[in-house]
Amino acid sequence: MLPQFHLPKKKRVYKGGNRSHTLVICLLCKDNLNKSMKLYTAPTGNGRKPLIFLHILDVPNEIHMFDWPTKEIKENWYLELNPHGLVPTLVDGDVTLCESNAILQYLADNYDTENKFSYPSTDPLYWQQLRWLFYQSTQFSDALSRLFFYKKFRSDDQWLVDKGFEQIRKVYQVLDSHLAQRKWFVGDKFTIADLAFAVGHFRRIEKTTGTKFEIENFEEKYPHVTQWYNDVLSIEGIKEGFELK
Repeated sequence: MLPQFHLPKKKRVYKGGNRSHTLVICLLCKDNLNKSMKLYTAPTGNGRKPLIFLHILDVPNEIHMFDWPTKEIKENWYLELNPHGLVPTLVDGDVTLCESNAILQYLADNYDTENKFSYPSTDPLYWQQLRWLFYQSTQFSDALSRLFFYKKFRSDDQWLVDKGFEQIRKVYQVLDSHLAQRKWFVGDKFTIADLAFAVGHFRRIEKTTGTKFEIENFEEKYPHVTQWYNDVLSIEGIKEGFELK
């Protein structure tokens, strides 16, 4: 039996567990555990970003996986780490960091030593990497959040629903136009910018497929985003992260 870690009961990891637990097993094996780094997270869109990146970087760490949804993130002990009471939060030695894309950039700068998934600050593409990380955390995430909010609370207000679709379509048009001329968001390789967008895109598919909030004929309207996403899914470790519940 594999050792048990700080996971909610239904997420305890055992040898022979189902496929959705593979990622956690890789991250939490006792022989590789680095107690100086701890990620507090959950199987949400933002929560998955650093979880997947740590996996593909193969960086030893400890995971505190919240049972989701949870009120635990509003408890005082967690608010001392993250005053917003959100996930994720990374604690690495003397560094305590929240905001998922900031964590991605921190991990890239400090642990992607061969720059397999990022560009160093000495490379001009570093600034394009930051540009797209910021765009993902603002324009893209805002459009997704509005759509999810309307789906959950205002699905009967057609005017708001239409506005939500208008915003998300504009964002996807920007992405599709950008990807029409290149395989990846920045440079010639998969980077943390691609990871950030891929997790958000997956979240939209997960939450809207089969509902009136699904974007009809997405593949035809945004063929370059579709091809890019298929390329992302071919990268080892990505699918496992998406399947984490």
